[in-house]
Amino acid sequence: MHAEGFPGRRQAEAARAALGLARSRKLSDLDVLDYDAIFFPGGLGPMVDIATDPEVKRAVARAWDAGRIVAAVCHGPAALLGVTLEDGAPLVRGRKLTAFSNEEEAGYAQADVPFNLEDALRAEGADYAAAAAWQEKVVVDGRLLTGQNPASGGPLAEAIVDALRKEAQ
Repeated sequence: MHAEGFPGRRQAEAARAALGLARSRKLSDLDVLDYDAIFFPGGLGPMVDIATDPEVKRAVARAWDAGRIVAAVCHGPAALLGVTLEDGAPLVRGRKLTAFSNEEEAGYAQADVPFNLEDALRAEGADYAAAAAWQEKVVVDGRLLTGQNPASGGPLAEAIVDALRKEAQ
């Protein structure tokens, strides 16, 4: 059944989304402490953009050191690389997490990424774990919440909501 006006609704939704993006602010203009959590989505962009962005590293470290929730899914955990905490240790050292796996990368976009995220996280001392390729996996290590791949997005969102509820109590 075709709902009358559906294309118009989609256009209106797209226009609202575009307006929201036009009003977005630079990370450097925000105070991460105004938020209860910081989240990094996946996609190939984070492997190039946020993996080495010093402003992202400062925001993650500031959020973590202030007791905020830090979460990422798929390639988003690239934001955690190179983050050094107040005590000088890498954020990921000894922490349990997941991210897009080497196996998934080999069958997806190996030629389009500058490095394997799984290898880079392990190199910084992360306790990395993965499910079989393309299966959902969420790892919660205190305030660090990560999801392996797109299938993990919904379950990770639920874990973030649960963590926020616990923090609010």
